[in-house]
Amino acid sequence: MNNYRSTKITKRKVLAVRFAAAMLMFIFGILLGLAGKAQETNKQQSNFYAVTGNGLKDTSWLFGTYHLVKSSYLDEVPAVVHAFKKAKGIGVELVLDSAKLPVATAMGLLKDKTLSDLLDKPFKDSLDKELQTTLGVGIVQLTS
Repeated sequence: MNNYRSTKITKRKVLAVRFAAAMLMFIFGILLGLAGKAQETNKQQSNFYAVTGNGLKDTSWLFGTYHLVKSSYLDEVPAVVHAFKKAKGIGVELVLDSAKLPVATAMGLLKDKTLSDLLDKPFKDSLDKELQTTLGVGIVQLTS
């Protein structure tokens, strides 16, 4: 006697499985498309921001994540090129940690200077005050 159920695959079962798989793929495709729509950003200014207001006479610009890309990337963003051409001045972030100071000196960036020599007096004074308050040491102790 055979107690096992029949495992015979019928044409109807095959069609039902194919239909269910097609429906799942269709639903998944729609959900994936909706998720992709939700992630759209403004491609022209996704990391280039205008800074205005609060007493500023002219618009200032902030380019985020610049250190993550090559400098040639800036030439590929028309808004950045336009802002550079109109700019009266440009300021950039320069990351110099103590491990990179010998390299920077060798490149001539700090030719016979310390980092504090590169700061103007009002900024150096406010930085010194902040260092005294938070760390208990002044700028002189950190640069010598």
